[in-house]
Amino acid sequence: MKIPGISRSFSALSITITLLVLVPLLLTACQEVFTYSLLEGMQRDFSSLPREQKISYAKDVLASGDADAMADIYDEIAAMAANDPELYLLAADLAMGASGITGIIDDVLSAEDPSTLVYADILASVDMTMMGYVADNVLAAEAAGLSGITEEQYATAAGAEILFWLDQNPANDVSSIDWTDSTTAAASGPEIANAYNFLVSAGQNPAEFDDIFG
Repeated sequence: MKIPGISRSFSALSITITLLVLVPLLLTACQEVFTYSLLEGMQRDFSSLPREQKISYAKDVLASGDADAMADIYDEIAAMAANDPELYLLAADLAMGASGITGIIDDVLSAEDPSTLVYADILASVDMTMMGYVADNVLAAEAAGLSGITEEQYATAAGAEILFWLDQNPANDVSSIDWTDSTTAAASGPEIANAYNFLVSAGQNPAEFDDIFG
């Protein structure tokens, strides 16, 4: 079923299922809360802070759910990850939180009938630049040979890539993707190729998406 009055041709059901793929982020983000009172009320300029304080603050805001604070510290953590690959996964989680997608997940889960939500309006509030950084950091973590990437992070990155692809390709529909294998999925673009591989790494069978989105 298409959403009337919306130029993008993806369906409410497609977006609902895609967003639900992102729910594991809520588990990933529930990490130990680091209290860092020194930064409370201060202007968010982290460039002069020692490395460990930046990391502690980043973990603190990740657990707090403060999307603005995550966006503010993201660049610092992403820059440090180039010399400390273990930080790529923290950067990925910060990017997801900063994108604002967790609020959309809440809307979907709390709606009596998610298919009635106006997804074009909801997605307009998402920072798609940050959304794109999620997969970038997971791919960088893989390239660095990190073994600590969780299934939840892979599933989150897959959902982020699908949503990013929808935003960048308004003429396309999720139902047009052929999830049979990695080659057929890649035909829809690099984001969907990434999503396929992430789903496999998350222990999922992407071929089942043909039944969900078809």
